[in-house]
Amino acid sequence: METRTVSMDFFRVTVKAADFGKLLRDIAGDAEEDRNVTLKGHVYRLQQLQKQGQLLIGEMVRLRMDEAALKARLSGGEPDLISLLEDEGLADETAFAYHAGLQVLVMQRHKFGTSPWALAGYVEEASGFAPVLFEPILERDALRKMAKMKNMRVLDFQIAGVEQRVYEGLGLSLKELGRLSGRLGAPQVRVRLSMGHASGSMDDDEVKRLATALLEKVDEGNVTRIRITGRDSSGNLEPLDLLRHRMVEFAEVELDGKRMPHRARAAALATAFEKRDAELRSMIE
Repeated sequence: METRTVSMDFFRVTVKAADFGKLLRDIAGDAEEDRNVTLKGHVYRLQQLQKQGQLLIGEMVRLRMDEAALKARLSGGEPDLISLLEDEGLADETAFAYHAGLQVLVMQRHKFGTSPWALAGYVEEASGFAPVLFEPILERDALRKMAKMKNMRVLDFQIAGVEQRVYEGLGLSLKELGRLSGRLGAPQVRVRLSMGHASGSMDDDEVKRLATALLEKVDEGNVTRIRITGRDSSGNLEPLDLLRHRMVEFAEVELDGKRMPHRARAAALATAFEKRDAELRSMIE
């Protein structure tokens, strides 16, 4: 049986004055057509939602209504147009699971499907509650290392894309940097703050605050690098690449033809939670 590897990312969920699980259940109770939300020119819909033990397991569909559907043979020849009705589009599925007790979301990574920022935006639009925030969860060892770090010497980060919203919440000076990149048409900004050969250190709390704020922007597809360097508990200088230490699980999923069936991806998400359950509880509860 042919398989495909699925990557799954973990996020801490925050919704002001609302229960994320209830918002999902309320949306799922609407008629299918009423669940459609348009974000950045694409239509998103919560296709299904089921309770499985302590988890709510759902499926998002991203519809690409403005793209021609083509097929072609390996043997060659001209690509053929796949006939679609006026209200049909190319569909990409993305599965997710939410643990209400821990307020943790685990989500299938899908390049052409629903991204975490799109799911957050979808729930905001469909429910009327905002903001919905997903913060990537670092592995326990990385959190411990960052918490114990002091005498910070280097903060190095990179932002790709010129959309101004990525700079929201990062501070006034970085907003100005974002505006400058927009005026110049520069699609990438890289900032390296360092003590160089000078003695002393940067403000430890501010470095950690900014690094955490940048982490919240990662799954908007904009922040592509976050590295800090400081002294560990032994006094040694140690670099820490935060993006390398995000909590991620992987699974091999059997294909049904060329498609990964929902039941197989749902099972992979449930298993991912089981593997990380003790670690998550030690960090959150």
